[in-house]
Amino acid sequence: MKEGDTRAPLILGVVLTLLLLTFSVVLLRVYTRAMLLKQFGADDIWAVLSMASIASCAFSILLGIKYGFGRHQVFLTEEESRNYFKVFYVSIILYLVSLGAIKTTLLCQYYRAFAINKMRTVLLVAIVFVSAWSISQIFLNIFICTPIAAFWDRAVEGKCIPRNPTWYITAAGNIATDIMIIVLPFPVVIKLNLARRQRFVLLGVFCVGFLTCAISMIRMGYLDIKEDLTWVNVESACWSFTELCCGLLCACVPTLRPFVSRYFPSMSSYNRSRKTYATNQPPEPHTANRYHEIELQNGRHIQEDLLQDNSRSTRILCVSEFTVTETRELVNKKHGERESDDEVLLVSHVFADPRPIEKARTRPGRLPATD
Repeated sequence: MKEGDTRAPLILGVVLTLLLLTFSVVLLRVYTRAMLLKQFGADDIWAVLSMASIASCAFSILLGIKYGFGRHQVFLTEEESRNYFKVFYVSIILYLVSLGAIKTTLLCQYYRAFAINKMRTVLLVAIVFVSAWSISQIFLNIFICTPIAAFWDRAVEGKCIPRNPTWYITAAGNIATDIMIIVLPFPVVIKLNLARRQRFVLLGVFCVGFLTCAISMIRMGYLDIKEDLTWVNVESACWSFTELCCGLLCACVPTLRPFVSRYFPSMSSYNRSRKTYATNQPPEPHTANRYHEIELQNGRHIQEDLLQDNSRSTRILCVSEFTVTETRELVNKKHGERESDDEVLLVSHVFADPRPIEKARTRPGRLPATD
């Protein structure tokens, strides 16, 4: 242990690299949704708020270096120690705010993608539950000491809840809610009438979120800090910031496919899938026509002329920036009766079509392969 020892380069490298990467991806998301698709929604607003909160958290971590973060606490002056714990206190609150915003981003993104009544009801309940949990943890950590100044000033007499047990409870609850958010779409995705490989690929998109859970679990191993906090807490801070950035990246990367399809078409199989489907679709008999009007997120409508059996089968369209929706109360033209149908459709679009109405004809059978 030397007075000149510092871990500031490690902190700077981790925080600045992840901050730049995450900011770039969020910026691409905003461009894709606002400029290409013209569909800037609630989930995008939450993504921007999450980015702002993460940037604030990064600033508080970097500001801590000025007051001794990354150095041995024994060599800090009383004023440096007090100022560091003030910054540390703020960084904890911003970390929890960022986590709550990221979880809300993912749930709003699910709500936008899954236009199914039952699923949306479940998602609304999940949003309320996650919001309540996040708010409770934020207030618990705000008032962890009474008075609050007792957290950073030893001269202030007060009572504090033990920090380590509180941090462990918060971390365990966040991991549990992360897992809940990841598995929510599984029942709907499994029921989609996709080839096995395509279904696994789609499930894999959602399973990427388990990486964030893994980082959260690794972070828990660094929470038991008993002494020399300004030196030992470097690992915990780096893993905490990595957890935030990874969570927001997992939410934003899937939204960039329209951007890739537009500017890097060779990296996407969208056009290739359309050509394959158009040339290889086998002719099959049909008994009735029915039209499905599906409202996409940007307000435009696509009228689908589906030629298929009267059976209640599931029809899947190409996966890109996708929406899963269901049609109900379909008209049985043959018998002149209304029947309830739980048909699920996966609708994709690469970028906004200038035409408000587009008519497409498909036949029953296997639909185009997707990535």
